[in-house]
Amino acid sequence: MRPGGLLITDHDPQKSAWYFKNLGLFLWQLRLPIYRLIKRGGHATAAEQACALATELHHQVGDGVTAELFYQTLEPLGFNVTVFPHNHDLGADVLTGKCGRSPAKYRLAQRLSGINPDTPEAALTLMCVATRQGFPNLLDCWRQSTPVYPDAINSPRSRPQLAPVGI
Repeated sequence: MRPGGLLITDHDPQKSAWYFKNLGLFLWQLRLPIYRLIKRGGHATAAEQACALATELHHQVGDGVTAELFYQTLEPLGFNVTVFPHNHDLGADVLTGKCGRSPAKYRLAQRLSGINPDTPEAALTLMCVATRQGFPNLLDCWRQSTPVYPDAINSPRSRPQLAPVGI
């Protein structure tokens, strides 16, 4: 990638948000036979459900990526990295540091697993915005014309430690 180039990834499951255990894990797994019973999309038959579970990372409890993965991988390659934890109910507000609110089924499973659903570590996905060094950072240029909220949690200078809760 040329200097100044922009790499954006989004909807990568955040590992700490999916660390379900105990009653939270039991209820999360209980949804599968219920989904199959009501023939919810991707779960109508046992074979269809098996394919859905095998092909999508977000179906694997305790799996996902961390903010540190992006920093450790991209910074040595010459990128300025910013990571935005967020839920799926926001648009451009993600870039201001807002996380949003996850749907009730995730919040319940997280609470029963000892995860506070109102924290950045519980946001379901991570968005990574990385700019190759060499030209002005396009995200910084955008931020100069957009108000940044004080709770914006990721800047290259002050990274949070997003570790799985309860591990």
